[in-house]
Amino acid sequence: MQRRILCSVLTIVTSASVAAAAPRPLAPPAREAFRADAAGDFHAATFFLGTGFEVGEGFTTGPLEPQNGWDATGTNLPWASISTAAPFSGQQHLRLIEDPASPVGALRIVFSPVLAPLPPTSSTVYVKVKISNDQGADYDVFGQAPSQNLVAWRVEFSFSDDSFTGPGTIYVLDNPGTGLRFVSTNVRWTPAVYKELRVDLDNAAHVIRYYYDGALIYTGSIFGATTVEQVGVLHDHYQLPGETCDVDALSLQGLGEPAVSVRSMTWGEVKSLMR
Repeated sequence: MQRRILCSVLTIVTSASVAAAAPRPLAPPAREAFRADAAGDFHAATFFLGTGFEVGEGFTTGPLEPQNGWDATGTNLPWASISTAAPFSGQQHLRLIEDPASPVGALRIVFSPVLAPLPPTSSTVYVKVKISNDQGADYDVFGQAPSQNLVAWRVEFSFSDDSFTGPGTIYVLDNPGTGLRFVSTNVRWTPAVYKELRVDLDNAAHVIRYYYDGALIYTGSIFGATTVEQVGVLHDHYQLPGETCDVDALSLQGLGEPAVSVRSMTWGEVKSLMR
């Protein structure tokens, strides 16, 4: 049965309004963050990019674009905004809602800044997601490599299951031997509660591992990009009245490293890369 989101699943996710805008600034090169192990000792962790959408990172409440190098479909539209309504941690988060200026079924997409082109690089992405209800819009989280013009992975928090009448279910993009398509994990996502999505792109093992709320829910093949240079979120604009999707605590880092406290580059750091 055809999934409802119909944009190309393998080539990179793009938006006409974003493509027509000025080139997106590149994120800083990977840096060393530090985490404490169970014994309290600190170890270096490769940290490519991330954010908690906080004031200290240079974010202010209101439309997301063009803050800190982030882009969204359209320009300065409130459907994708920095909000204080329901952060997972800290004081702010990203909130996605219906865009009343757009028709039902129109994709609305947010994009992180783009990392400089990377060779094949294994990585782990962590992000907290809270969707108010199922039976409304589909929400996809994706990692992609613009330098390869390919998506690396894509996770769909579907409004329903294969019956189109059941509870919200998690699908992943994969090629299970019958062609590239969205495959059901048969795992229901939990409405109205922040849960952690984790995706491991493991080039050495030639697999992608998907976790929800700390549990491994699916292991698939590497079907596209061999690195992640950009992360994004999209929805298909089928929201029910009052529906929201909250996103917080995003981190792209070395494969298998426990999530570190995220600190996005400031706008001053982004501008310095453009000089």
